[in-house]
This record gives sequence, C-alpha cells and structure tokens, in this order.
Amino acid sequence: MEGTEVERDAAPGASIRGPIFALMWAMGHIAHIALHGQGSFGDLTEVGVFLAAILVLLSPKSENKLLWLCAAQVIDWLSVTPFNPDHWTLALAINATLLLVATGRRLRPQVSPVGTSLEASLSSIRVLLLIAYGTAAFAKWNTTFLSPLTSCAAWIADRATFGLSESIPAADSSAVAFAVGSETAIFVLLMIPATRRFGARWGLIFHTLVSLSPAMAVSDFTATVAALFVLFLPEGELQAGLARLRRLGDDSPAVRMFRANKLAIPLWLTFCAGLIGFRSPSASL
Repeated sequence: MEGTEVERDAAPGASIRGPIFALMWAMGHIAHIALHGQGSFGDLTEVGVFLAAILVLLSPKSENKLLWLCAAQVIDWLSVTPFNPDHWTLALAINATLLLVATGRRLRPQVSPVGTSLEASLSSIRVLLLIAYGTAAFAKWNTTFLSPLTSCAAWIADRATFGLSESIPAADSSAVAFAVGSETAIFVLLMIPATRRFGARWGLIFHTLVSLSPAMAVSDFTATVAALFVLFLPEGELQAGLARLRRLGDDSPAVRMFRANKLAIPLWLTFCAGLIGFRSPSASL
C-alpha cells in the first residue's frame, strides 16, 4: 500500500523532521483560523492562510508551499494588527524567520548551506520559542497570578471543568501550582541540551491537557507550540513515533481512505474547522 509523503520519508537515513513540522504547523494555522473566526472567514487574508495550509497538508515535503503559508500568515497578521493573540505573533516571528532565511539562500545559493530552509533556520526558531515561552513562564511568577483568588489559572480550571473545580478543596491552588510549575519546568528542560526531549514531551502533554476541555478555546495556541516542541525532539524519536502511528493507521479504514484520496483531507478539515470554530467559546486565548 502506498503511504503518505511523510511515511515515504521514513526510510533509513531520511529526515522526517521537516515534513512533520510542516504538517503540524499547517494544522496550527487552521486551528487559529477556525477559532479566531468562529467557524467563518473574517476576510480574504484568512482564506489565503487556510488554502495555503491545505496545500502544505497535501504536500508536506514542499518547501515552496510552506513558504507560501508563511507569507500568507504574515499578511494576515499585518491586516489585523494590533488585534493579534500571542500565539499568532509567535507564528509571525517563526514565519518571518523562515522567509528571510529562504530569501537569503536563494539570493546567494553559492554560500548557502546544504539542506532546507527549515534546517538552516532551526537554531533561530528554537531560540525564538525559548524567548517567547520563557518570558510567558516567568511572567507568571507574580502575586496576581500566584494568588488563587486572582489567578487566571484558577478561572481557566473552573471554566474548563464546567464549575466542578469549585467543589474540590484546594483545586484553585493546585491549578496555579500546576500551571506555573509545568511552564517553568518546560522552559528549563528545553534550555538544557541533555533534557530537551523531556521538556518537549512534557510541553506536548501539558498543553494537550489544557486544551482537552470543549469549554476553553486554547487549541490554537496548543497546536502552534506543539509544532515547535517537535523541533526539540531527536530524529530517532520522531522516526519511532511515526512508525507507531503508521502501524495504528494501517488498521484504520479512515486512514486508508485519506491515503487513497487526498481530496478527502481538505474537505474533512474544512468541515471540522467550521464546526469547531462555531461550537467553541468566542474568546480564543
């Protein structure tokens, strides 16, 4: 059975970091459009981002399509400034970096390193995430956030559990400690080369847990940082994870359908993006 482009990249010695990042990065952009627009497009720039993301999903190995997505997001960010959420500004920094590196490589190909623009930008992208994430993590070490009475972590826990946390003793304090401790630990672990894989793993788990409740619209932020956490994982771990997913997908009729008919991917995503955006809370964090 013919596999997807990412799966064909899983041959020994072939890097799959780029295609996996491209797929997750495109999904993060789609999540933003779905939640930001409440299931509908706000303007043509959002349509451009969505279409570019679909093209990336269909061809995750295409650097040109990834760069089209980067350019579309930059245009969308500029069109709604200054009303941009934090994760969309982080995405702007990443996309602008990829565009600048790609432009430099094409203007001076004789001095450009071998490999893709993503590989050439990898260190810069990691630094950008560390700056943004570290700033957000340590900004929480203040009396307002640490107090269960005023912390947004307590408010989020209450909303995410549909009010059930109010009946649990010390739930607000636990939510605050969990948020501050997790985000600080993620940043520290990512800073140390020997522990980066653990920081990336916990980052993926923590932000997924925060996004599980349908009462909170933070999946766009989670999808954005998740793609960046993957860049801190070693190649071997990505290869092993993809192999496990492929074994699970081989037994799924739905996965086999998507492999056989790529047109089903944009159609399904268009439906899901509209439904999720329509059913999600109005405020995307």
